[in-house]
Amino acid sequence: MQAVLTVAAAIGSIGIFMAGFIQLTGASMRLIGPWFRAGVTDRHASARDRMLLGVGGGAGGSGVSAVVSLLSLVDGGALEARHTPWILIGINLGATAACWIVALGGFRTTLAPVALLLFACALPFRRSATLGRYTHPDVLSGLALLMLGIDLITARVVVIADAPQLMRVLQHLFESGAAPLLGFGLGVVISALLRSSVGAVVLAMSLMIRGWLPFEPAAAMVLGGNAGVALTGYLAAGGLAADARRSAMIHLLISGLACVWAALVFSPLLSITSALLVGTPSATLAAARLALFHSLVHAINALLFLPSKCVILTVSERLVPCEAASAHGENNSYSLALLPPTYPEALDANLIRLRSGLARMAELAYEMLMIVINTSQLGDSAAEQTERVVGLRFSIKQLEEEISAALTSSVQLPCSRTQAERIQQQQRTAQQISLISDDCYKTMRLLELSYRKNYRFHQQSHDELFDFTSQILDFLKYNSDYLAGNIDTPNWNVANRMEDTIDEVRDKLKRRVSEVLRSNEEADIKAELAFIDIVSHLEHVGDRCLTISDSVRKLTPRRRLLRKRPASG
Repeated sequence: MQAVLTVAAAIGSIGIFMAGFIQLTGASMRLIGPWFRAGVTDRHASARDRMLLGVGGGAGGSGVSAVVSLLSLVDGGALEARHTPWILIGINLGATAACWIVALGGFRTTLAPVALLLFACALPFRRSATLGRYTHPDVLSGLALLMLGIDLITARVVVIADAPQLMRVLQHLFESGAAPLLGFGLGVVISALLRSSVGAVVLAMSLMIRGWLPFEPAAAMVLGGNAGVALTGYLAAGGLAADARRSAMIHLLISGLACVWAALVFSPLLSITSALLVGTPSATLAAARLALFHSLVHAINALLFLPSKCVILTVSERLVPCEAASAHGENNSYSLALLPPTYPEALDANLIRLRSGLARMAELAYEMLMIVINTSQLGDSAAEQTERVVGLRFSIKQLEEEISAALTSSVQLPCSRTQAERIQQQQRTAQQISLISDDCYKTMRLLELSYRKNYRFHQQSHDELFDFTSQILDFLKYNSDYLAGNIDTPNWNVANRMEDTIDEVRDKLKRRVSEVLRSNEEADIKAELAFIDIVSHLEHVGDRCLTISDSVRKLTPRRRLLRKRPASG
């Protein structure tokens, strides 16, 4: 029973540490995330620049957060998979910085008193939204939890004493010849569960200092942590586009390369690590050696990547082939796959993914309006085309429900002011596109009715409807292109001019109908009233396009994040 309680206490200590680490890195990524995303989307950056950006992203937040953010950008078309290897190399290197900070500062003395003081400082921020709703308290309480977790894992703060029988079992396991293999497997499992290589490394440091784990299996656990995180990233990309999955595969292959060569020279590498750091045996020295081993693996791996880059890129393309483009653009070809909120940086990644969903909604709405403009000229198949419009409207409504549910869940998560604004504007955009589908449906019903009842519109009505609908179609295409990433920056002045032109034509058409009814006694009154209703519904589409333009203007970051998706992706 004592052994079970000891293991449970150790697992709980790890949970406290990781809760603090996730809070701390989450707050950090909210600060550096815009800089990181803006930098990596520069397609003209050199390999050195990309690597330094990766180092900054990995050091400033966490490796997994930076990787997930990168995959979301690739999925959104902001970056190609072939441009990501050096960023991933840099992220792996940057993530070792947190291990050094913990190794040099976390094992010198008891941290629990400082942790309690930090909790006390965080309390006012939790009680007052005006002092910083999330970032400030997350930094303070996250650091406090991290410190308290280290003290609990290393048993500097004893809750439950170690069980002698557990110590004997661990000693027997890790003195056997299979100790490195056991350590590697433990690292894979721990990092996959915690979704953090830093968590696996700090746990290895803490268990080594506590006497539960010798240096050799602790180093193997570090290697396993790298593999587990890369595997987690690949699984997270399962529902994303082919190019994003290819980037995740590249990360997995890079981490696999590190594990393979490090395993082949494992003993000499441990000897080099011990020789580079000498001094009086202490907890700090032991932890620093493990941090140095971690850094050496990734630094040497960056050098080995140079001759193997082409091979890794080729293998990733073979393992993750390009998706075949749909020939007819079927409505059900789009899948709104989102990351679980438990993944680091999932909120920003999902907001980028949801923007792709909005782009898909706009594409379907554009297709509906195309059917409307064609039916206004040729009504022979009005009933059949109306059924197509009904199907497209149903697809838009389904997507709206999915997007709205995801955004409602997102707003309940800790988010920055910028993220909250993006959530609000995306919700507004989804509603407006859904209303556009309603307007197109109503217009089609009126057109179908006019052909079925043989309504006689005034002369030149077909040309007038065509010109009017074409202008609205251009406005909708303008917004659709921006949401899809085909336009760099939305131009509010252009949007206003489009809306003004649409309003002018609407007024002209309504005056035209009034003149026809006043001057032509043989005019079909029902037809002319139906014509006015058609114009009104189409004009509503233009109004909603202006509202969407206002939303996308507010969604636009300082530097554009979404670029045109490459045809090969």
